[in-house]
Amino acid sequence: MKWSLDTILMSDISAADSMIFKIGSKWFLFTNISSSGYVDHQSELHIFYSDDLRSKKWQPIKTGNPVIFESMCARNGGVFWYNGSMYRVNQVHGKSHYGKSFAVNKVHYISESEFSEQRVSMIDANFKRDIISTHHFSANERIAAVDYCRRQRLRSAKES
Repeated sequence: MKWSLDTILMSDISAADSMIFKIGSKWFLFTNISSSGYVDHQSELHIFYSDDLRSKKWQPIKTGNPVIFESMCARNGGVFWYNGSMYRVNQVHGKSHYGKSFAVNKVHYISESEFSEQRVSMIDANFKRDIISTHHFSANERIAAVDYCRRQRLRSAKES
């Protein structure tokens, strides 16, 4: 079991938290890019599409990128499908608090022409004792993954 590079989809771009998935016959790439030139990947959600996963010519969604320009909801934090609907998770950061919580957005429409989503839930870091942050949730039919951060004494962490 070893990873090896297959294809570079885009070069010379600073992106974070990219997610790729297929809907119908199209591949979609959701990614957070800082078009300002600063290393701020919180504020812009960009969407690209392609007919081929390994294409080096991904096209921007026709309505234009970024599709979301808002630091409180643009940064990707996962994706999942439930009851036939797609949900995009976004990270929510607090003042000096990276990954404070996350929001769940129902994707109403996605195509090479347009994108629409609506927030349906907010998940704060209170679902497990002593946690202070959470910022990712992804799932498929068999497994789900969520992250969280908690304060723990170094000595206790080494023992567990």
